[in-house]
Amino acid sequence: MANAFPDDADGDVLQKLVDDGLDLSKSRTVEFTITVPDLLTAKSLLELIAASGYIPHLYVDDEDGSVSLYCAKDMILTYEAVIEKQDQLNALCKPVGAECDGWLVEGSSKPAN
Repeated sequence: MANAFPDDADGDVLQKLVDDGLDLSKSRTVEFTITVPDLLTAKSLLELIAASGYIPHLYVDDEDGSVSLYCAKDMILTYEAVIEKQDQLNALCKPVGAECDGWLVEGSSKPAN
């Protein structure tokens, strides 16, 4: 039986995970990606994000110097939970010009963004 997820990027990825046989009732580590304007901003966000229960990892691309944060959270994958976590991260990010731009889960072949 197919799940009925909303028709957007997050719903599409969740449906693909189900179609690929992933059991969404089990807790998974989800990595939310955050685009950050610069390294100083990323470092300031690390503490806020960690205090909110995520495990943040800083990534600086050697080629173009772009900065990203990956924020891991163990959770049950529901559409509502994914949206809630992205909203939570965006509330932390907005004051410094950063934004949550997608998420990944082990077993996913493409990120939601």
